[in-house]
Amino acid sequence: MVMRWLWLVGITLLILMALTYVTYAENQSISLKVVNEIPLYGSQVFSLVYNPVNNDVYVILNNDTMLIVSAITNQVINAVNIPISSFLIPEVSIYDPNNSNIYIAASNPYTKVGVIYVFSTSTNTVITTISMNGTILNMVYNPINNYIYVVSPSLNEIIVISGSTNNILVSIPISNPGAILYDQANGSSTWVVQGISRSFPAYQS
Repeated sequence: MVMRWLWLVGITLLILMALTYVTYAENQSISLKVVNEIPLYGSQVFSLVYNPVNNDVYVILNNDTMLIVSAITNQVINAVNIPISSFLIPEVSIYDPNNSNIYIAASNPYTKVGVIYVFSTSTNTVITTISMNGTILNMVYNPINNYIYVVSPSLNEIIVISGSTNNILVSIPISNPGAILYDQANGSSTWVVQGISRSFPAYQS
């Protein structure tokens, strides 16, 4: 009899916990709301990058403009020109916490040309460019070795760039590379090839 009573109490507690969680989740979803809107006046956003050092968000637009937005006030605090060639389309951008630079990749799917613009968040200027004879689809940063891994589908390669020198270190052949990400648990980069997840150890010089 005692066991049955304990069992009923346990089931009741589980039900109450579940109802409490559902109520909490519903309240959380209800509390979400838009706190601010930033008009872009017809401009198209290609990518967003967050800088944890200055708490700013960098918005790359289609008119070679980068908006710098304060994540504290949600206001545009600056607008700078990114001299992207008119024949290139911005694809993706990443932030390098080691040097506080933003790497903006642009490429042309017809001419198979790609360029990475290295933007300094300290001076708000493009400090150098990295050219390659291939399109750029994705990039990822590895904080362990300070390397940037660039996916080039037209070259069928993963291109490794040093975040210290901004020089290309090596190209890793891979058939039909797609999405790429950094795996913090084992220091490897993982990418998707034709829907199959594959990984390789972080390249070391």
